[in-house]
Amino acid sequence: MAVVIGIDIGGTFTDVVGINLDTNKVYTVKVPTTNEDQSKGFLHGIQEMIKKMNCQTSDIVKIIHGTTVGTNAILEEKGAKIGILTTKGFEDILEIGRQKRTDMYNLFFERETPSFLCPRKRRKGISERIDPTSGKVLLPIDEKEVITAVQELVEEHQVEAIAVNYLFSFMNPEHEIRTEQLIKEKYPQISISLSHQIDPQFREYERICLTAFDAYIKPVINKYMDNIQNQLANKNIDAPLYIMLSQGGLIGTKPLEKKAVGTLLSGVAAGVLGGKEAARQSDEHNIITLDVGGTSADVSLIIEGKSLIATESQIRSYPLRIPMVDVNTIGAGGGSIAYIDEGNNLHVGPESASAVPGPACYGRGGEMATVTDASLVLGYLREKGLAGGRLPLNLSLAEKSIEEKISKPLGMSVTDAAMGIHKIMNAVMADAIRLVSVKRGFDPRKFSLVPFGGAGGLHACSVADFLGIREIIIPATPGVLSANGLIMSDIETEESSSYKYNINDVNMEDLEAAVYQLKQKCYENMREYNVDSSGIKRELTLMMRYIGQSYELPISLALEDNTKLQIQKIIQDFHDHHEKVYGHRDSQNQIELVSIRINYRYPIMELKVREKLYTSYTNQNEKVIEYSQVYFDEYKQYVQTPIYQKANLPMGKKLIGPIIVEQSDTTTVVNPGWTLRLTEKGNMELTKEDLNNNDSSLEVQETIEAQY
Repeated sequence: MAVVIGIDIGGTFTDVVGINLDTNKVYTVKVPTTNEDQSKGFLHGIQEMIKKMNCQTSDIVKIIHGTTVGTNAILEEKGAKIGILTTKGFEDILEIGRQKRTDMYNLFFERETPSFLCPRKRRKGISERIDPTSGKVLLPIDEKEVITAVQELVEEHQVEAIAVNYLFSFMNPEHEIRTEQLIKEKYPQISISLSHQIDPQFREYERICLTAFDAYIKPVINKYMDNIQNQLANKNIDAPLYIMLSQGGLIGTKPLEKKAVGTLLSGVAAGVLGGKEAARQSDEHNIITLDVGGTSADVSLIIEGKSLIATESQIRSYPLRIPMVDVNTIGAGGGSIAYIDEGNNLHVGPESASAVPGPACYGRGGEMATVTDASLVLGYLREKGLAGGRLPLNLSLAEKSIEEKISKPLGMSVTDAAMGIHKIMNAVMADAIRLVSVKRGFDPRKFSLVPFGGAGGLHACSVADFLGIREIIIPATPGVLSANGLIMSDIETEESSSYKYNINDVNMEDLEAAVYQLKQKCYENMREYNVDSSGIKRELTLMMRYIGQSYELPISLALEDNTKLQIQKIIQDFHDHHEKVYGHRDSQNQIELVSIRINYRYPIMELKVREKLYTSYTNQNEKVIEYSQVYFDEYKQYVQTPIYQKANLPMGKKLIGPIIVEQSDTTTVVNPGWTLRLTEKGNMELTKEDLNNNDSSLEVQETIEAQY
């Protein structure tokens, strides 16, 4: 037996997906997350999967992991203690930033630069200077200053890591390389991040931010990875471990030691990849993914089977100049707290009850009314609980929290208050989808919605109704789809360099030579994984802009061994892409090439293997149905509604809503006016029908009884 395992760690549960490559069967497991030490939950998940698959530790051939350890370290400000070495006179770049303010008229705004990473006393200036045009050394580095500064940082301030960010090191890294040598000679235990390796591009603020973030999280991530690998070794699990990057690729643990910052927001990328694969199985390629968890909802647009990749994003208000799947994240999830403001208006989120104490219905001491409490009151969830009963729910506590916090102050029933919470939640998520679609010129009605996460299926039909979307694809394992996306990804390596020229002045031989150098680096990186070079996909990205613009656009093209760069085609592609993004072009303006990036990818699992994967449903007895009172706004009352276990859904048969479908990792609500069909791949395809939504309760009951 050969087994591949994907593990995604969330705030409440750790999701595990296992694939038996001999039978192509997919298995899923959810275990509680151990927030005090996530590596314990990681190992527990693997052990539970081994039991479920009845396999041996020696059968595991690959483990793929999406981690939020680095992200959490930044959000909670619990990273390593770092120092920064930079060119003398530029010690305050991290604090000055770009002088931007997201809220122009707020007199009490909080600082929007990440000065918490490294206070002024731990930022040291070093005498050195590189020519910004030629890369020649104008002022040799003062090695004595470096040694003195490092000694102070390590011995007086006890730093664990040092970020080295010299001006124009992306043109010539000589001084940064020498600084690393000097540090290692005296303090080999210190973690070092070099800006020419982390972000070899101009704009010193963005570069120092990314380099400092890397230094800040690298010791934390390395410690976490060491814990995981030690625990795997103790259990005689010797499979290679791969980590998800923010743009959706995978790297081994050794490259991670050099550049940890690429793992930020990796779990989000995995979910988008899982949604894309689920849609492909249903032959849909234009989709909107909606990942609804306990704290947040993540929305992404996929066009013609391709995820949109942003070249720059943010964490909090700080710039992250790393490629990542373009996702819009909002504070809307199952744990989002409902509250009434001073004007007596109902709001939901963005504050969350989190996993602890959690929603009131968890029975862990939470008293605030949340979306999950509303779902329980409305009948969408049942008291038997979440994750296959691992987390039972308490209806009376849910009703009490909504009554005390919402319904009494507003003078309405508990049911109406719960429905109001759901409507607001659904409207917020619909607005988030409009931001990634309508704002970019795409009509959401021409896309299929792919909801997943623990709460995605609860809200899918209502959100789709808000937007006029008529097709929904519920993946086979929506509650663990991020873990599933991990094993659908590619091993990836990327190299970039600054290349700043007017496009008309570019010497094509020089450009091709620069591309060749990056290709060689990527090839050397790929050799570590022992992959077949013929299966590697290569891509060149040119970062370009009109002269005078502040920001660049990526122009990408597939790169084969015989590819010859054609400057006129590159220019035309830039004009076309600029018009697509901004709605206009300036064909008379000159274009500037700013940097180049090479990307190599190799599938962790071949397409022909993916196509054979299936989730087994052994019991096809469609008569095993329960009924429950469920509230639907279309009828303004509770109606007797069939509750299916997904394993009992009839394959291929169209069922008419309202229906509730339960499975171990999530619950799906099929609203009135929607139909459901289970596919052979395990997806549930929901379609909006032109039915009369004004039927009386009696007529609804007659329809349900006739169907079942």
